[in-house]
Amino acid sequence: MFDRDQVTEELSGYVDAGAEWLNREFPDWYHRIQLKRLRLNIACFCVLGQIHPKAEVGTCATMLPVDVLMASYSGYDAAVYEHGRDWVDQHGFSVKRGYRYKDEDEVWEILQSLWVEKILELRKKDQTKEKHHVARQVGV
Repeated sequence: MFDRDQVTEELSGYVDAGAEWLNREFPDWYHRIQLKRLRLNIACFCVLGQIHPKAEVGTCATMLPVDVLMASYSGYDAAVYEHGRDWVDQHGFSVKRGYRYKDEDEVWEILQSLWVEKILELRKKDQTKEKHHVARQVGV
């Protein structure tokens, strides 16, 4: 039986792990995500697809050498190649295999909302830091 609360808790931990990794690898990643385009179940528009260093808005680019994977579309593909599918799942970049097909859409929906919440949370923290920085500069 599908337990939405349990799945949300599990995915929340994965998203936290993914955000921590992204903060180390791509410190400004959450500013580069276009929330209106964010679709976690589409490699070109997922978090990794949007922050890929070679990606351009609305396009998919590969991090892999051409001879390694000719059909690679995005940073998601590169992460799977470099780290493995389990790592990608455990960092909240994909829905892990094993959910029953009828539950998969709901799991993607949960994952999507968790990433949006995380991105907005990090952006808000940046705004707060910026306000404090400006206040200190002007002596407030």
